[in-house]
Amino acid sequence: MNEPEYVMLNPVCSVIDEKNVWTRTHEPYLDFGNHIRWKTVYYPVKCYFKNIDITNIKDYALEKFFIRNIQK
Repeated sequence: MNEPEYVMLNPVCSVIDEKNVWTRTHEPYLDFGNHIRWKTVYYPVKCYFKNIDITNIKDYALEKFFIRNIQK
């Protein structure tokens, strides 16, 4: 079994803080009047791992992406 190169988190999951999951970039584009405008584009964060046991969930260290105030 090959080890994954990276993991992309699901931003729709309710326990993950969406501020930590998205990377925001600004990209230019031309509108119909040939004016330069800027749009914000969001990309999911890729988590890269080295030398982890893919069967052990503790090795992924995903706690930094969770919402801190989870109501139980």
